[in-house]
Amino acid sequence: MKKFGFLLFLVVCLLTLAACGKTCTVTFESNGKTIEVKVKQNQKVEEQEPFNYEGNTFLGWYLDDEEFDFNNNITSDITLKAYLDPIYYTVVFKNDEGKTLKSDIYGYG
Repeated sequence: MKKFGFLLFLVVCLLTLAACGKTCTVTFESNGKTIEVKVKQNQKVEEQEPFNYEGNTFLGWYLDDEEFDFNNNITSDITLKAYLDPIYYTVVFKNDEGKTLKSDIYGYG
């Protein structure tokens, strides 16, 4: 009887662990900085606000070369990278009469 009780306990423990499922890590990477989010396997991950993108326009989170669809379930560890478009400014130098002396394009920073 003790053997049966132990086996029942062992089966219940294994089923409980199996129900918990695996935890996956979703790494959000933006301009050299990262944030890691843990999510249960086969669950969705919440989209993170863009970060560390000063001087750029944030265009979305990408997995490899495709924009990530946050309606997809996470099945393994993944890294999502911020797709950033640099901001450029045109600076025009003029003399006192308003004549353009020089015009250059500069990136942020």
